[in-house]
Amino acid sequence: MKQKILFIILISFISSQQYNGLTFQSTIFSHLFQNSKTNICISPLSLYQSLSLLSNGAVGKTQEEIFKILIQNNKLDKKIQLLININNQQIKKYYNSKNGKVKISNAIALKERLKEEFEKITMKYDVSIIHSMTVEEINKWSSQKTNGKITKIIDYISPLTRMILLNAVYFKVNWKYKFDTLKTIKREFKNSNGKIVKVDTMINEYSKIKYFEDKNIQMIELPYEDENLSMIILLPKTQKFSSSLDYMKQTKIDITKNIKQLHFKKNVKLYLPKFEFEYGTIFNDVLKKMNMKLAFDSANANFLNLNYGSKLYVFQILQKTFIKIDESGSEASSTSLIEMRTNSTNIPTKITKMDVNHSFIFMIRDQRIKDINKNDLLLFIGVVENLK
Repeated sequence: MKQKILFIILISFISSQQYNGLTFQSTIFSHLFQNSKTNICISPLSLYQSLSLLSNGAVGKTQEEIFKILIQNNKLDKKIQLLININNQQIKKYYNSKNGKVKISNAIALKERLKEEFEKITMKYDVSIIHSMTVEEINKWSSQKTNGKITKIIDYISPLTRMILLNAVYFKVNWKYKFDTLKTIKREFKNSNGKIVKVDTMINEYSKIKYFEDKNIQMIELPYEDENLSMIILLPKTQKFSSSLDYMKQTKIDITKNIKQLHFKKNVKLYLPKFEFEYGTIFNDVLKKMNMKLAFDSANANFLNLNYGSKLYVFQILQKTFIKIDESGSEASSTSLIEMRTNSTNIPTKITKMDVNHSFIFMIRDQRIKDINKNDLLLFIGVVENLK
């Protein structure tokens, strides 16, 4: 399904530090979506945790650049590393219980010995060690931690690769108000390229559900069984915008901030397409544009707090995701990977209708999860541009 759709979804868990008026996730999402012609789904949470762990191994300006990405602020508190680690420990407390609906996992595959202080940090992040750094072992770990949804995160390991940092997020939760499968019908959906396709569309009527509407958008928040968790559908109005990309370009707004407008409760009849897709991206260029450059510089990266032995730099930061929405609920997963190489060479009675029949943005969030600035931190965020 490599096409585009015009609605935006947020699965809540928002990493909201501000950078030039934008949050951590919105800045990254905006960069990725700018020139994309495909559906997108990323996990800000997974990337946030990966970079947080990495920051503990960095020194000097390399570390400062990572901090500025994480907190989206040029003013760095002397205790920023401690605050970032405490924040990630707080996140961990919400998840990974025996009956938890969200699972977070961390691992490091290595060929170098970790420094003692960094090794202590890995315990706080519940990092498991993969001593056999092979393609098979890393892909096996990813598959196990994502319930078989991300089976292949890497296909080659260079002899220069000395360490790989891994983070996985697995999410599977039922709706609080499930859709009736007998009401699911084929309806038209307009892809962002103008093509009309018929897709399976779920229908539900809600009484007093969180909803917002203005001249530009419709937005609804759909609760899961665990009411801390919700999905937000943001639907740009076709009279004004040709696609979700067009909406973001014209308004230049931090879409995650729209969530704060969801305080009205209305009766709504919702038409929502079922969808399922995978996505993968490399964050190198995006992070460099956000001024995290030194970590990727093979000559000048400084990770002296990370390991004994080879001088390391970040070769690549990549992420693969899976998202599925149906009548029962949602399933989503992601694996993030940071590959470290040595420098040997280098959202009464009147019924409001919301018909999600064109491109939209989605977000999945947990209202409890905040970043160190007390802003929301999203579990997943993505855009559906095309269905088939």
